Amino acid sequence: LKNSIPPSWLLRPLVIENETTIMFGDGGVGKSTLALAALLTIQSGKPILGMPRKLLKGLYLDWEASSISHARRLFSFIKGHSISDTDIKYLRCVAPLHDMTNQLSKRIAEDDIQFIVVDSVAGACGGETEKAENAIKLFNAVGALKVSALLLAHVTKNSDVSKKPFGSTYWHNLARSTVEVKQKQEWGNNELHLILLHRKNNYGMLDNPIGFSVSHTEDQIVIKSEDPSTVTEFIKELKVSDQIYNVLLSGEKTVNEIVELTGLKKQTVRQTLTRNDRMFVSEG
Repeated sequence: LKNSIPPSWLLRPLVIENETTIMFGDGGVGKSTLALAALLTIQSGKPILGMPRKLLKGLYLDWEASSISHARRLFSFIKGHSISDTDIKYLRCVAPLHDMTNQLSKRIAEDDIQFIVVDSVAGACGGETEKAENAIKLFNAVGALKVSALLLAHVTKNSDVSKKPFGSTYWHNLARSTVEVKQKQEWGNNELHLILLHRKNNYGMLDNPIGFSVSHTEDQIVIKSEDPSTVTEFIKELKVSDQIYNVLLSGEKTVNEIVELTGLKKQTVRQTLTRNDRMFVSEG
């Protein structure tokens, strides 16, 4: 019976206790910033990305940036969110993760680590991401560490169709949960907008899209929760019923007006209105 109980979310939808989540998106979209924010949230208890279910010590494994870049981002977070716990463990990596298992197991035991960030799987897997054996090696190595894990991955050009890391079935199937990140930023503006789209959940329903604003100044990073429907570019990522609801907030509309404002097909709008008769009322 115990084995049939699904694991708990540590930080929904990014971290499942003792399981592996992949967060994926284009390069430069803000995945590393979000991953560090998730680690700080879970370790410090500061609700940067929401309230964690419990506090765990984390370790950031980095194949992408330099330790200097990581330190700058870390201290910008610490100052921006007034974090008192600055004992954030970090390791710059060059070898594939499966070659570091013994070293990491020792480090994890010594520092009482229970959560890791892998940034990113392209470096950690030690080979071509398109090959199934490399994905399997990485997931086996992460599993051997017996920790909760958040893995960062890129997308391919056809990702808008596949909605999977690298556009590959291997990574999508092996992860227990996957989250896609998209970004909106205007030139000359130090604030960017992010939307998190829950693409897979082995343990239940997919979460609704959630949004964050990220403000960068010279020495601070501040993340705030944000309604994704307030960002025009993100509206199409919302459920159809939510898109219709948003345009009706300004007053009643005809079906044709809803179609024009949302860009949805008329048949889709009619079907959604009919299926959600508790949410919408038709007159005339």
